[in-house]
Amino acid sequence: RFLLGIGAGGVYPLAATLSAETETSSDPGGDPLDASQSAETDAEIQQQSQKADLKLRNVVLTFSMQGVGFLAVPVVAVALLYATPESKLDFVWRALLGLGALPGIVLVMMQWKLYHKRNSSQETTTQSDNLNETNTSEDVEEEFEDEVSNGDIPAAPREGVWAAVQQESNLCAKMIGTAGIWFFFDVLFYGNTLFEPVVMEAAFGKSNSEKSLEKTVTDSLLLALIALPGYIVAALVIGKRLCGISQTPRFVQSQGFLAMAVLYAVIGSLWTSLKTLPPLLVFVYGMTFFFANYGPNTTTFVLPSLLFSEECRSTLNGISAASGKAGALLGATLFAPAAESIGSDRVMRVCGGLSIMAFLMTLCFVHLPSEQSSRRIEAE
Repeated sequence: RFLLGIGAGGVYPLAATLSAETETSSDPGGDPLDASQSAETDAEIQQQSQKADLKLRNVVLTFSMQGVGFLAVPVVAVALLYATPESKLDFVWRALLGLGALPGIVLVMMQWKLYHKRNSSQETTTQSDNLNETNTSEDVEEEFEDEVSNGDIPAAPREGVWAAVQQESNLCAKMIGTAGIWFFFDVLFYGNTLFEPVVMEAAFGKSNSEKSLEKTVTDSLLLALIALPGYIVAALVIGKRLCGISQTPRFVQSQGFLAMAVLYAVIGSLWTSLKTLPPLLVFVYGMTFFFANYGPNTTTFVLPSLLFSEECRSTLNGISAASGKAGALLGATLFAPAAESIGSDRVMRVCGGLSIMAFLMTLCFVHLPSEQSSRRIEAE
């Protein structure tokens, strides 16, 4: 799990950054997600906003594949359980873990081919430039020195990533809005994922040991089916206008946390009554995952790639993701013991309180450049 965590943890910032910067290299206007850039005219503001929306869609669509993966796990597990004799059930989890490596292997092969293709193209371009070069190295050096002296090119060399981090504007607020919120969300998300057997047992009662694996897998499949539409809705909605309201990541995240707070409060307040209505309890509990995936599970992945400048985007995205996984560790460690100590209903009410806290943090510390541009256009 440690090695798996290194790989999965590294993919988070890299996937978000690569998705956000897919077309950056071909864009002569620079990085449209960079908050330091400002447009001079309404047309430029509109163009910048459209480019930012495109990058946003790329990142959201990339993350939405996580929902497909979450659904694939119990589906494959069900197939393996029915195809494997009871005497060899230890094969099932090994097969699941091994099959999970296949997409990564395919991706490595694709990236390897892309890397060599890109290098080959760059070498061809370099050779062509060398053949067409008309200036001598001395002339080029003199021209460069003249441009530096005239202020056209900065004389200082490119600084390292940590220098860029120190120069990042509103760094503290941005880190609270990304790393801080991601921490609280993962406490809720991963804590409740491991809390799932407690809810299912409360709804359907205990199962015998012989059928425990089948029950765990079918329960996971049921919740995955309820939660999957959240990813789909997020991919369809984020970046668009619905009912005259722009569905920005900030707005969607606020919606998600607020809905989660209401659902957790309902479960916590009506725990005893809901236990007598198993389908309703499972549905309401599953809806917490729907709104988590529609809201903060998607937006915490997206926001760092939108808020931070290009020079330090992947680094600060990685720090934010690591903060989230620290919250995941805390939630996964504490939820089950807390349920035994203070009761499952109180744990759910605590989750509601944490959701409200994250909702308020979103309102206070998450401010996107694209939102500011949109407000300026509407005002004018």
